[in-house]
Amino acid sequence: MAKRSMNLVALIFLGWLLGTGSAQATPPNRAGLVVVHGNGQSVRRCIEFTEAQLSGLDLLTRSGLDLNVDATNAIGVAVCRIDKEGCTFPNQPCFCQCQGSPCIYWSYWRLTGGAWKYSSVGASSSIIRNGDVDGWVWGIGTISGAMPPPTVTFDQICAPATPTSTRTATPTLTVTPLPTNTFPRATATRAPTTRALAPPTLTHTPSPQPTDTPRLVSRTLPTWTKTLVPAPTATEAKMIITPSPTSAPIVHIQTPFKEQNEEPLTETSASSTSHTDTVWGSALRLAGVALSGCVLGSVMLIVAGLTLVVLKRLV
Repeated sequence: MAKRSMNLVALIFLGWLLGTGSAQATPPNRAGLVVVHGNGQSVRRCIEFTEAQLSGLDLLTRSGLDLNVDATNAIGVAVCRIDKEGCTFPNQPCFCQCQGSPCIYWSYWRLTGGAWKYSSVGASSSIIRNGDVDGWVWGIGTISGAMPPPTVTFDQICAPATPTSTRTATPTLTVTPLPTNTFPRATATRAPTTRALAPPTLTHTPSPQPTDTPRLVSRTLPTWTKTLVPAPTATEAKMIITPSPTSAPIVHIQTPFKEQNEEPLTETSASSTSHTDTVWGSALRLAGVALSGCVLGSVMLIVAGLTLVVLKRLV
């Protein structure tokens, strides 16, 4: 409703502007001027002015013709030369050709009721209104001897103005109300867009597992053959019984010197060698176990580091 009212006001204002713009403006005031030279040649001018009235001297000045006047004259401003004919003041007296008889100067006339009348006042004191006509004649200037300008009308000097528009100043504006839109207003319904977001697919390429699998190195120990020497016979051994004061008697078996000197030494050497090999084997086994433990620890650290890297990328 508010929008319709604003449109109506805008139409009324536009019509008012068009009416005032196309209305015929008030035409300016116009007055005619006729200048007759001594040889009978005449000049006509139609002068426009916006004032309600002006003087005959102003009308002559606005005609654009050459003009020379004497403003020091006691009876008013005297016209000395018009359109390059007459006297040039102050080089010459304003009435330079009226020093005797005949007295020639510019006589001033007014068109009244369709006939020329000699003006009884000077041009600076006359009043010109819209539709008036003034006349000037170079010749004998006395009232009894002066000749009036040729008969002429105002319309012959100022052609009637052609109206530019026939419209009146106050046009009649017919305002047609804007049509009411009775159609239902379409409502666009937009279906919700369902967009399935697929979870990001992370492709993990496992790093190649180390191929260096710790192995237990088995070392083949040398085989030692132990040769048992048969015990000495009864004939070769001597039983020595040493009495003990506090315990049972201790029996020593004594073998011949040579046989005992060889066999026990051989058996002792073999036992010592076997014991040494056993110690070295145990040491080697411990070293292998320790080495295997270090290798397994390193592998576990590597696997743990890779697992952390994969988890960080997944996050």
